[in-house]
Amino acid sequence: MKKQFVILTKGNICYGSTSYFARRLNEEFLKAGRDSVVVQVSTGDEAVELAEKIREKKNTAGIIDFNTDLYSYGAGSTFVFDIEDDESSTGYVPLWHVILDHPLYHNSVLKNRLHDMRVICLDDTHAALIRKYYSNIRDVYVRPLPADTAERLVPYNERSIDVLFTGTYTASEDIVNLAMQSGTKHMEIFQKMADYLINNPSDTIETAFRHALYDTDENLDSDTGFMDSLELNFFADMFIRAVIREEVLMEMLRSGIDVDIFGHGWERFILKCDMVQNKEGVFGGKIKLHGETDYQNLPDIYADSKIALNVLPWFKAGQHDRISLAMCNGSVCVSDESVYLEKRFVDGEEIFMYSLEDMHEAAEIIKNLQAQPLEAAKTAAKGYACAIRKLSFKKYSEIFMISSSEERP
Repeated sequence: MKKQFVILTKGNICYGSTSYFARRLNEEFLKAGRDSVVVQVSTGDEAVELAEKIREKKNTAGIIDFNTDLYSYGAGSTFVFDIEDDESSTGYVPLWHVILDHPLYHNSVLKNRLHDMRVICLDDTHAALIRKYYSNIRDVYVRPLPADTAERLVPYNERSIDVLFTGTYTASEDIVNLAMQSGTKHMEIFQKMADYLINNPSDTIETAFRHALYDTDENLDSDTGFMDSLELNFFADMFIRAVIREEVLMEMLRSGIDVDIFGHGWERFILKCDMVQNKEGVFGGKIKLHGETDYQNLPDIYADSKIALNVLPWFKAGQHDRISLAMCNGSVCVSDESVYLEKRFVDGEEIFMYSLEDMHEAAEIIKNLQAQPLEAAKTAAKGYACAIRKLSFKKYSEIFMISSSEERP
């Protein structure tokens, strides 16, 4: 009997991205001749019912989830998806937890002592944190999210979008207000972390947290003490990401660069820009808002964009799927630097990287690309050739299938 992968989804979040990843991974498994199914789980009762079916069938190669909390379902030390399997090398069905942001947002799942949980994350520093503070996790892998190539790649010089930015807008002042409501102690830590990160934009969230707690008696050494505390102080991560995103885009406008934005909430950013222009004078660049779009539409949007501007979600040794989308669709990716990106791509040939310590550099890179469209098209082509080898869903699916094959009795 063929062993089956079970891919879990829950809700429709992040423009449908997690459901998209689940569907595409399922398709690659089926193309490779492996049995696979996607299951939507919305309630605890549905989780229990599915787990019982898996237990009875005894033919599951692994359970995979993207960014959900489903592996925390249960009571006490008993978890719904901690399913015994005599044919598995560990005696339990392998659980793959794919996380798409910092581990602090997954602490409630990661600290649960399931018998065979593996984690796939997007950043080497995230992997190091998980290995250090979650001794219950069997394996940790770093893999960038893949991307699809649009059915039609518009020739570079015919693309209708000069500079593209995709993502959600959250006003930095809203996050400050939320932090103020979290209590005096957390607000003090928030202020210290925010100040540290603004002055040290190459450092990680956890480094800033250690700096903020330097003179406290917080337990930083136990398996869960550090991450429990970091989880409670997540506002600093949200704040620095929001501030940097605002500043990078504001720098584009100051430099006379027009930007097309797809995503939720950017009307408020337009109002903030108007306030800044009242003080500084009218910006040379303009923003064109396109609103929200489903994740499945992004390959076509990137395939019609010459340059894709990216701001990493504070991944200092990782990669975001916006980079994969840009490069797999022949757009020149301009992103803030990351140790991981520096290892995988040639800066200035396959991708362009800028420093958060000099955001004007990002604007200069884009202006130079716009002034030299032939060279920009060459970079886009080199990036595309590299990305379709490294960042396909077929390539991504291999880690699950190889691991499953190695563990068969």
